Amino acid sequence: MSPSDILAIWESLAREPRGGSDLIRRRIDPDAAVDLFACHVPSRNVPSLLIEAGAVPRSGEPFLPACRGIHIAHEISGKGEDVRTSISILLEDSGKRDIFAILCSDLLDMMARAKDPLSALDACVARLAAWHALFERLRREGLSAERQRGLFGEMHVLQDLMLPALHPVEAVRSWLGWDHSHQDFKSGGSAIEVKTSIAKRHIKVLISNEKQLDDRPHDMLVLAHVRIDESDSKGVSLPDLIAGIRMALSAQPLARQELDDRLFQAGYLDNQADLYAQPCYSVNDVKLFHVHGNFPRLTEANLPIGVGDIHYSIVLSELGSFEIDGALLDERLRQS
Repeated sequence: MSPSDILAIWESLAREPRGGSDLIRRRIDPDAAVDLFACHVPSRNVPSLLIEAGAVPRSGEPFLPACRGIHIAHEISGKGEDVRTSISILLEDSGKRDIFAILCSDLLDMMARAKDPLSALDACVARLAAWHALFERLRREGLSAERQRGLFGEMHVLQDLMLPALHPVEAVRSWLGWDHSHQDFKSGGSAIEVKTSIAKRHIKVLISNEKQLDDRPHDMLVLAHVRIDESDSKGVSLPDLIAGIRMALSAQPLARQELDDRLFQAGYLDNQADLYAQPCYSVNDVKLFHVHGNFPRLTEANLPIGVGDIHYSIVLSELGSFEIDGALLDERLRQS
């Protein structure tokens, strides 16, 4: 069920007569393994989602995280064959209504794929835990233009450099850009920091901290620059690139699930994919630079005492002596 669909149901429920109840609810997705209800609370004029099932999550008393602006509660009643679990997810901050609809849509999609009530409850609890951190930073308008370009560059590196050199599961697990790691990819002793920018002359890339280009923890550190062109119609959109990677992983369900989980944590949600239909990107060039020796950078080793929170830029045209070809990186990755 899409976010717009569930928003329409909530709006419909809000127009229904209140009667004597403070909870107006409507069953949705009757084919699901659990009972799912879109609800409206008239006294507070807020929407909610209610999940009921004749099972108990494997964790028993599940951890349901507190998300600012959302109230999550659960109740387990009965015993044996009569046991029943109810999970209520209620919006408290009306300003986050659209994001709340995305959350509920995502939960409904996860539970719709479950084969039995126990699996559905476990999926719900696990997804709520994942949403705990994401809800605070997710925007209704989706990823920023800069983050879209950055994610496109990282997915291009995953597709063209990591997947050909590593086992699919290892390749996907090497992607750490979603976790704000100092480098975007790590495999064995090799690390890759990806920078993506629109094609132009005199390209500079921004380095955000003193650890990003510090090669000391790694056997080999590579700066990968993905230069792209943007167009309304020419090239590949971010959703199309991700769909292509998923297709390549279709015979590797664990790798596919790992990718989906990491994309979710990165703030890329499939039910927001329409937001990224434009622009399209064409990869103009990919350059690889071996970060070592007198490569121009600031690290903890050469920072003056008392200097911190650094941001600086590097002019790529000055890095010719450090450029390497993809074959060398491929060889090192295969050895990792």
